[in-house]
Amino acid sequence: MIAADGCVENHRLLSIQLKSADESHLLKFLSAVGSQKSIYNSIKNGKKYSRVMLNSSRLVSDLAIHGIHPKKSLTLEWPVTIPDGLTSHFIRGYFDGDGMWSVAKGQLVFGFVGSNLFVPKLHEHLQATCDMKPAKLTGTSYKTFQKKGNTQARR
Repeated sequence: MIAADGCVENHRLLSIQLKSADESHLLKFLSAVGSQKSIYNSIKNGKKYSRVMLNSSRLVSDLAIHGIHPKKSLTLEWPVTIPDGLTSHFIRGYFDGDGMWSVAKGQLVFGFVGSNLFVPKLHEHLQATCDMKPAKLTGTSYKTFQKKGNTQARR
């Protein structure tokens, strides 16, 4: 979730902004890190958002070990520090923020968007662990891919 929807600033501030319908994720996060911080709600372009901000140089430096750093949107790399048993959970959290799915002509479609360094590695990982067939990677300043087909999406 933080890899997709988190933002690190000034080497000590972590903020996470989600749509307000997902505010419960922020409450779980705050509980997990033992914080009593408030959640801020806002409306931008008619959409409701919930945001949490934590000032913690230790938290930010710990996240940096996993590749979460300022301006990560274009520089995020595949995290080699995540244990294999937790990779699927990481991918689900990333998908929640920077993934997409739909139904087109009766077939499921899913995809991801992210940095040029991250998405190709994610694509390779899904091919290796889910027997996913190769997809075309597109984009110049960022990468994206989509897979269509009910069998591919279930994997």
